[in-house]
Amino acid sequence: MIRICLICKKCNAKSADQLSGQLPRDRISQSPPFQIVGIDFTGAILVKDKKETHKSYVALFTCAVTRAVHSELVSDMSTKCFCGFLLALRRFLSRRGNCKVNILR
Repeated sequence: MIRICLICKKCNAKSADQLSGQLPRDRISQSPPFQIVGIDFTGAILVKDKKETHKSYVALFTCAVTRAVHSELVSDMSTKCFCGFLLALRRFLSRRGNCKVNILR
């Protein structure tokens, strides 16, 4: 009778436990902020300069340990001139210091 009763089933039910996956060693290890960095870009942002409008992008540098985010503006993402990203990377490194690992996404 206890197996059929809905009230008894609810009262005697075991709570579900969430199983968490294995995190990478870099995410668990204790290290200063921005030593292990993931780099990603957001979509085009239209920027108006006087009368001209052109596309700019934002480079997101994410710390793998603390999940802090540092953003830098990238003026050009063309394959001809990769210097926009390199300038953003240089600004990031001058402010946050050298990184051990960079993860591009």
